[in-house]
Amino acid sequence: MNNLPEIVLVCSIAYLVGSIPTGVIVTKFAKGVDIRSYGSGSSGATNVARTLGPKLGGLVLILDILKGYISIYIISHIANDYWIIPFSGFLLVLGHCYPIYIKFRGGKGITTGFGTLIFLSPIAMALSLIGVSIAIITRYISLGSIIGTLLSLLSLLFFSIYEIFGSKYEDLLYCIPVGLIILLRHKSNFLRLIKGKEGKLENKASPKKKHN
Repeated sequence: MNNLPEIVLVCSIAYLVGSIPTGVIVTKFAKGVDIRSYGSGSSGATNVARTLGPKLGGLVLILDILKGYISIYIISHIANDYWIIPFSGFLLVLGHCYPIYIKFRGGKGITTGFGTLIFLSPIAMALSLIGVSIAIITRYISLGSIIGTLLSLLSLLFFSIYEIFGSKYEDLLYCIPVGLIILLRHKSNFLRLIKGKEGKLENKASPKKKHN
């Protein structure tokens, strides 16, 4: 894929698909509510689970993972240059976090990032599951997300630099910006964890206060 218009088209589609607000669509259809008006204001699976229960949260989680995996799988079959694959993975996560359809108020990148990582590096993805274990034990989803992200993307960074376990140097186009975005999106969670004010999974999310 050496044609610039084709590259721009694929990158644009990756961002636009990543921007599909699964959490907003599911909760609007199932319960008639705007999930962004509750809890953290995120449209991601965690906020959906805390607000409307684990079944809907699980559905959003699965759909967001599939959104990442299926998209990058298809892109891998139409891209002639390898670099476009990890870069498209980054754009999928970027779209999930800052979706153009809902005024750039999206999720925190974990689920769509997980889906893309399954394709790019199954080993790095497996390391991220340590974060899932931490979340289950502590009941702090954000803590597990932060640790899982650091473990998986730092390992992919190492794999990419040394081009081992099937990773290539171009994968840096994915792991560096995605790591920065996800950590940035979890900044408020990190601060609440330090202050001991972070909500656990079982804590019911409340409607966000409106400011005049």
